[in-house]
Amino acid sequence: MHEVKFPPPPKPPAEHKIIASLTSWTKRIGTAHLAIQTILNQTRRPDLTVLYLADEEFPRREKNLPRELLALRSERFEIRWTKNIRPYKKLIPALKDFPDDIIITFDDDIFYRAEVVERLLIGYLAEPNCIQCHRATTVSLTDSGDVKFSALSYDKPAYCHKFTGVGGVLYPPHYLDDKIFDEKTFMRLAPTNDDVWFWAQTLLNGRRVNVVPNNIDALNYIPDTQNVGLFHENDGDKKLTLSYVENVLNAYPVLRDILRYEQRLAEGD
Repeated sequence: MHEVKFPPPPKPPAEHKIIASLTSWTKRIGTAHLAIQTILNQTRRPDLTVLYLADEEFPRREKNLPRELLALRSERFEIRWTKNIRPYKKLIPALKDFPDDIIITFDDDIFYRAEVVERLLIGYLAEPNCIQCHRATTVSLTDSGDVKFSALSYDKPAYCHKFTGVGGVLYPPHYLDDKIFDEKTFMRLAPTNDDVWFWAQTLLNGRRVNVVPNNIDALNYIPDTQNVGLFHENDGDKKLTLSYVENVLNAYPVLRDILRYEQRLAEGD
């Protein structure tokens, strides 16, 4: 039996550090420094940016990394080593390393606009009980219970907003419980799409997702980074994202109840 939890009162953001977290792999490590530079140059700079890499993929660690990336290391940017849990390296180790701080996740293939962090924090101040994002897909259920996606989002926080991590996602501290670390389960339900698992855990913890005001929806990809990537599997012909959402809804039936209830409220409007 999976019950939705009631969120505790949030703490003011001034009490927390801002941690930017991302991951990369062998096929993208040559250009990851370009994305990181845009994160380091935000109008509201993170207190620390951490790049999590898998020992398995870089057996010689720093000796396998490009000079441009190593040159960025400072008191505001670190490279840390972790187990290879694929895209989950973006958030899972950061939640363990920085449990009391605000974590904002990024991808390694985007030139981020300078206001991404600032606007996420503005959204957090306005809706402190929510996960904050710039981009989301709306998840709904047909009359027969099938999952469908829409690019439209509500103008207020909603459970149906499945955030897409590529745009930047803000996770306040202590908003997700330890079930998020269940590697055996997330690798079974959604092995190549961490967003689906993180969204499911968001709902199970009683949190809605807020698409921030003046959200930055457009993506400026770093050249030559789109030839490879999990999005080819997740959103290509295999349509794995859809099947992964079905997986988590089947594993946690209360999620269907949440989505149906929210749909009824929206239709009543």
